[in-house]
Amino acid sequence: MSETQEYFIDILNLVPVNFFCYIQSPHEEILEVLKYMSPAKEGGFIVVELSLENRNVLVQATISKHIEQFIHRIEIKFGGKLIFEGYDGIEYGGISKQINIPQEFLEKHVNGSMCFISKDW
Repeated sequence: MSETQEYFIDILNLVPVNFFCYIQSPHEEILEVLKYMSPAKEGGFIVVELSLENRNVLVQATISKHIEQFIHRIEIKFGGKLIFEGYDGIEYGGISKQINIPQEFLEKHVNGSMCFISKDW
């Protein structure tokens, strides 16, 4: 498994269920996966709820189809508040200072160059 696959899966598993995932990607590979999740469209994003089932589908598609590489931009929000923001195939991103981040995640992703903790949100 690649570092970006592991990072994306760890992000998906870090945020609680029923958050909303906003994805920008014109690639058929990811659109094919998202169409089964009752997606909506909002301001250039495809929006899906991260139910337990949808999260599991995204994790499995990341493992088997490397869908993370097709994501141009992703935002994970709850109650309109930004929790995570990732770019360019999930090669880097920022996570909210408002969520409880396990030490293992900090050591694995934040102390490297893939993830930062936002000072603003």
